[in-house]
Amino acid sequence: MIKVSPKTNLTETVLSQNKRYYTRLAQSEEDLLEVFKLRYKVFVEELKEGLENDEKLEKDPFDKYCDFILLVEKNTEKIVGLYRILPYFKMNPKIGYYSNIEFDLSPLIQSEKYRDKIAELGRLAIAKEHRGGTNLLALWGGLVKYAKIHGIRYLIGCGSLSKDVGKPAVISLYKKLRKKNVFRKDLLIFPRKPSEIRELSKIVLQKEPNPLLSNVSDDLINYDAALLPT
Repeated sequence: MIKVSPKTNLTETVLSQNKRYYTRLAQSEEDLLEVFKLRYKVFVEELKEGLENDEKLEKDPFDKYCDFILLVEKNTEKIVGLYRILPYFKMNPKIGYYSNIEFDLSPLIQSEKYRDKIAELGRLAIAKEHRGGTNLLALWGGLVKYAKIHGIRYLIGCGSLSKDVGKPAVISLYKKLRKKNVFRKDLLIFPRKPSEIRELSKIVLQKEPNPLLSNVSDDLINYDAALLPT
């Protein structure tokens, strides 16, 4: 059963809109089914980032605790895009945030300054024929309104890079971000070792981890040297 955010009833509210689209929260099991179908098309069939299944649905144990901001085409009332958002007040402490599988979020989760103003954002999916134009802006508009209503100031989540992106490109990106002074010295978040990711994937996601990590050794990367260049 889908659970609506407890702080305010947003199920009947249009969060944002433009001439072609509007955004709202998922309201029903039928909405969730469309969400899982769209995610399967994008992540499994198109991007090849998930495992095929007979249901043709892409879902995980975090979904039951999340809200879903939907992008709806006005002419057809069809769900053509979505963001999954997990606010701090809906997070299950037993499994935490999805990002905590790949990164050690302890400094963030344990911080009295940040923890009650956090939401995890992820699983962005937009149907191929609806990409470009103003659709992403509409989704962001819905996200901004959701964040204001719930007092959320900090968004967390995993940002994916192409499999073809090598270490030099990653370091270059890090240096650019560091130059812009966007890193918080009081929040040093580090990636988990491959063995930790594999173990947490089995425990939390109840499935085998990403095949790309199956044979990666913990000592392959010097995290301090690779991810924190001066």
